This record gives sequence, C-alpha cells and structure tokens, in this order.
Amino acid sequence: MIDEMIHKLSNCVTLSSRDKDVLRKMITKVVDLEKNTNVKREEEKPDFIHLLMNGWACRYKTLENGKEYIVGFLLPGDLSTLNASILTRMDHSIRTLTRVKLALIPQERIDHIHLYYPNITRAFFWSTLLDESILREWLVSQGGRPAAVRLAHLFCEIMMRSRAAGLTDDYSFYMPLTQEELGNATGLTKVHVNRCLRHLRMENLIEIHRHRVSILDWERLQTFGEFQTTYLHMPRIVADLSLQEQVRKTG
Repeated sequence: MIDEMIHKLSNCVTLSSRDKDVLRKMITKVVDLEKNTNVKREEEKPDFIHLLMNGWACRYKTLENGKEYIVGFLLPGDLSTLNASILTRMDHSIRTLTRVKLALIPQERIDHIHLYYPNITRAFFWSTLLDESILREWLVSQGGRPAAVRLAHLFCEIMMRSRAAGLTDDYSFYMPLTQEELGNATGLTKVHVNRCLRHLRMENLIEIHRHRVSILDWERLQTFGEFQTTYLHMPRIVADLSLQEQVRKTG
C-alpha cells in the first residue's frame, strides 16, 4: 500500500524488512478524496500527517484578495508536514488535484519512529530537506528563468521525483496538470504556458498525450531547462537516468 513512499525513501537509506514493516504499520486509516478537495486549510490545526498513496495534490497559499498560488506538488509517496504536532496552525493549504487515496498517520507514531528507528528518521529528515530544497529552486525559477526554461526545469524535476517513487516508464511520467495549474506553479499565464509547450514540442524535447509527458532527449531537456540535479539529492536516480540515456542513444 505504501510502495511509492518506501521506494522514494530508499533513495536516501537502505531500508530493512523491519523498517518497511514499521512504515506500513504507522498508517491508521485510508480515505478516498475527490478532485479539488481541501485536505487541510491554512490556519487550521493539523491533526494527522498525510501520505499520498495515489493521485496528485498541491500545497497552496491564499492572498487577501482570494487569489491562490501553488507552492508545491505532492506526488504518490509524498508526506505532508512530518511534525504536525509542533504547529498550532497550518501555514499553507493542501488540496487534491485529482482523485486521491490518502493515508492518515498519527503524530505519535512518527514520534515513536524518531525515538527507536534512526534509519527511518534519517530518511524522513531527507524527505523534509528535499521539500525545502525544491521550494528554493522554485523561487529561483520564478525570479530568474525565462518562461519556457521554467517549464522544462519543472518537467525535469517531476521526472526525477516520479522516478524516485517508481512511477516512470522509461522517460515518461504521469502529470495530470492543466495548463492553468502549470501556469499557477510557474508564475505564467495559461496563454504563455501554451506557447511554451508548443516551443518544447517543436524543439523535439517533449511529447504530451493524455496527461503523460514523454521526454524525447533527457540531456537536451536538462540543458535547455538549466536543470542541475544537485538540489534533489538523488544520486542513484541521476546515475540510473544517465546510464539509461547512454544505452538509448547507442542502441
């Protein structure tokens, strides 16, 4: 039930059978939510840690005028705030972008893991640092990268995150985002996103069909998107993709 999370955390540490068993047992309840459902709203008190088991969700902030800005995507295998009990109020909202299956984890079970399972704790810390690193990179993209470069960079990021969770098929991944949602996350208008996607297609960098993105040339897309893999802290995935690209080009 939580294979994606185990797959993702295994990019940081080698999880033993006992570690995996502990992770599976930390879930107390699983719920199904429809698209555009708020999991938690800003200012609400957090009660559970949430694990996205399938589907996509997003973190977002709301301005005084009611306008919402996406500040992060949650993919299968991703966790919400790991230390929910420390917070008296949520500082952002979480909403589903598709139908999702969501696991609920009580904070006390995470606290128990921190006390008795250092290997899992290290993986959890890595996951939290990864979220922070991605947010920093998004800030840089919106502040300094041209529009088409931002989208290319985002596709590279989602490719690696999907790969880390075991969700890719060669160089393709599921991305159920509308052009409006892509624009919201990258600071672009829907019209601008449409133009940029056409440009990436004309450059033979990507194809998109029924919410599936196929990367036609991984190395060229990284170069075009000014994408440096360091901030994702996934050396195994980097090596794996590099080797696969070499094999694809030579044979």
